[in-house]
Amino acid sequence: MASIRKHKSTWFACITLADGTRTERTTHVKDRGTPKERAEARRLAQSIADEMEQIGRGNRTEIALRKSVESIFNRINPKRVEFTKVGSFFNDWLERVTLRKSAGTQKRYRQVAEDFLAHLGKRAESYLEEIKASDLQSYFDACLKAGKKPQSVKKEAKILNIPFQLALRQGHIAVNPVPGSDIPDAVSESKQPFTAKQVGDILRLAKDDWLTVSYLGAYTGARLTDCVNLTWENVDLEKRVIAFEPSKTKQHKKKVWCPIHPSLEAHLLSLPSADHSKKPLSPTLTGRYTGGNTGLSAEFEKLIDKANIPNKPIGKTNGKGRIFKPYGFHSFRHTIKTLLVNAGVDPILADIITGHAKKSVSETYIHRSPELLRSAVEKLPAF
Repeated sequence: MASIRKHKSTWFACITLADGTRTERTTHVKDRGTPKERAEARRLAQSIADEMEQIGRGNRTEIALRKSVESIFNRINPKRVEFTKVGSFFNDWLERVTLRKSAGTQKRYRQVAEDFLAHLGKRAESYLEEIKASDLQSYFDACLKAGKKPQSVKKEAKILNIPFQLALRQGHIAVNPVPGSDIPDAVSESKQPFTAKQVGDILRLAKDDWLTVSYLGAYTGARLTDCVNLTWENVDLEKRVIAFEPSKTKQHKKKVWCPIHPSLEAHLLSLPSADHSKKPLSPTLTGRYTGGNTGLSAEFEKLIDKANIPNKPIGKTNGKGRIFKPYGFHSFRHTIKTLLVNAGVDPILADIITGHAKKSVSETYIHRSPELLRSAVEKLPAF
């Protein structure tokens, strides 16, 4: 049995280790105060010494050991120690994601987190530091077996790396388990640009609000979500510019200023209610979800098919795998940048026009004139 001895004003534990060695460890319990308080301190020091000896002899499972450490810490320190559990940490992280990310990114992050926690099962209630690289490996392997493409699994690994890296910075874990897993290599899937003729065919076939959204995609390169949610407040016909904050990067409060091409200007002037109010440019499409089998992206793909643009899925997909087609609304984004660069426009200017620039430090301090951007946009053909 462990014993205690007092050195100066502190109680020390005299314990026997697993190999029979006797050693001493401080209990951090002070022998001070009234006789009653000193008697209580002695009892506390003895209980801590008994726990230390059990730990030193190896008579504790990992979970019991953690509880012992927590118990000892809480008995000698008014600040409680808490071992963070996986589920609660992920839920807290998702709450912060809600404040910082776009609706689409939130949904994607939440789905990946929920799938991972579901894969863990009851272990989602275990402590965060108990999650090892093998747990991540098991999840990634299960995703591949379910039919997900390597590229999708690689993206999920990047998403899961975010909360685990945060846990590492906050001191909840000693090692981030994500990089220790075997993440599949994958070739990045990228939409193909439309030809000028294909864009023209789409514009001729599009009707009503889809015509407006297609014009916006073709001449600004904006993403589908941004195009369908633009209002007349975003349009300055006098200055011939469209200004908006891309939903994907709204947390950066970065505004895109896109000069209005003459063809787009003519279409906007033909629309009713061009009164610079908060009325949407495409009221029947505003606010609708873009993803899924019934979302706006799938609806636009029907317009691509109607224009006789070959758009068969690439690769075989089964189970949970995502079907990838070479053309979609995002192809407008590739189209405008391709056409601009082929017309001799500086690639950096093309990035700025589409709001896709990853600026270097020097680029942050360079402000291109509106006239320079307008002359670049006007190099686009009248589809």
